[in-house]
Amino acid sequence: MLTLVGSEGAGATGGGGANKMEKEFDSKLRIQNSASNPSTQRSKSFAFRAPQENFSIQDFELGKIYGVGSYSKVVRARKKDSGTIYALKIMDKKFITKENKTAYVKLERIV
Repeated sequence: MLTLVGSEGAGATGGGGANKMEKEFDSKLRIQNSASNPSTQRSKSFAFRAPQENFSIQDFELGKIYGVGSYSKVVRARKKDSGTIYALKIMDKKFITKENKTAYVKLERIV
């Protein structure tokens, strides 16, 4: 499983994708906070999902290891075509399913 955690330099040079994502997040946050009708039951959480792209490990040059856990490791990765630097979390899918840790992985993705 290949999960992009974040990128360095996503400020002024990050492009329109980051701004669009922030606007979507802000609009969902406003919906959550605008409890104008107290009789309406609203969830205290909302599903936020970043725009998805299909990547493979061949799209990246892996660098320094930032951290290692029981079923994953985080490495510095540079995207070959754009040169953007990411923190890439690499998970051991066989271990996750064998040890029944899928709920933790799903929760971590939401966070």
